[in-house]
Amino acid sequence: VVPTPRSPADSVLCLTASVPDIRAGMSPPTGWLTHAEAARLQGLTTSVRRNTFLAGRWLARLALQRWLGIKELPALGVADAGACTVLD
Repeated sequence: VVPTPRSPADSVLCLTASVPDIRAGMSPPTGWLTHAEAARLQGLTTSVRRNTFLAGRWLARLALQRWLGIKELPALGVADAGACTVLD
């Protein structure tokens, strides 16, 4: 018997894709980046790093959206170390 997940700590959802594939299906970032994410993006100095950052944030949103079973994309923040945090 597999228990029903109650929190993200109870289960793992893994989505993988190449950066070009993610970017091809991505909505314009201005519609979903939070202010903190946009500020972090501005601080990245290479296009490769910016593309990877955007792809990772988009993929994280898709994974959370699927796991939570919601229609809207969840908002993400940026922790001090740069990792994703889920905003309320």
